Amino acid sequence: NINVIENNKIESEKVIEKVNKKIYVRIPKDKLDLEDRVIGYIKDLSKEYPGECEVYIFYDGTNKMRLLNKANFLQDNDLVKEKLELAFGKENVKIK
Repeated sequence: NINVIENNKIESEKVIEKVNKKIYVRIPKDKLDLEDRVIGYIKDLSKEYPGECEVYIFYDGTNKMRLLNKANFLQDNDLVKEKLELAFGKENVKIK
């Protein structure tokens, strides 16, 4: 049945879209010395909310971006986003 095939295709596209989300945390250039604290917080959060979202640290004012270890990947949900935004500021957290 063509409708079943179309529905399955749409569902699988949603799953692929969900798995491919990435979390970006920007460290402002005047706070680059806080890198260890930022990464420590994300590591702690990943123990509480382990997931499949890659986590990238972007170093403002440089061309550096760092992908954290898979053990530090996070869940893609509103609570994790809220915790990251509270810790680092809404302007420094993006989920794409």
